Amino acid sequence: MEQGELAGVSLIKKGTKQVYEFMYVDGDFGTWIGIDKNTLDVLSVNARALADDLYGKDQDVIDKYEKSIKALTEKQLLAQATEQAEAWLGLDLTGYKATKDAFPSDRVVFEKKGAPTIIGNFNSDGMFFLIAVQYL
Repeated sequence: MEQGELAGVSLIKKGTKQVYEFMYVDGDFGTWIGIDKNTLDVLSVNARALADDLYGKDQDVIDKYEKSIKALTEKQLLAQATEQAEAWLGLDLTGYKATKDAFPSDRVVFEKKGAPTIIGNFNSDGMFFLIAVQYL
């Protein structure tokens, strides 16, 4: 995945953390990378180009998307997230439990006792376009 050209950097407060948010633009899509100001750990990656494009689509396309999203199991999503979280954030999701949210239907929460909660949004192929440490 190419991230495009750097369009801007902001320092924002998310929960108790100060986070540098780097925005890269490539065509119609952006990629945002959040980095903890103090530790320089990558806390989030939001690669919108990987999300399903449902804008202006007819109901058949939306129904097919919803069916695909619902068919993905928490086990499948955890396996995919484990790979992407390691590559994108340097996080090891070994021992985490995945729970799909009812709404939005493309969201999953990863939890492990004593470890930070991770959230993610996935596309109809089961690939994540957003993985982030949940800010407290």
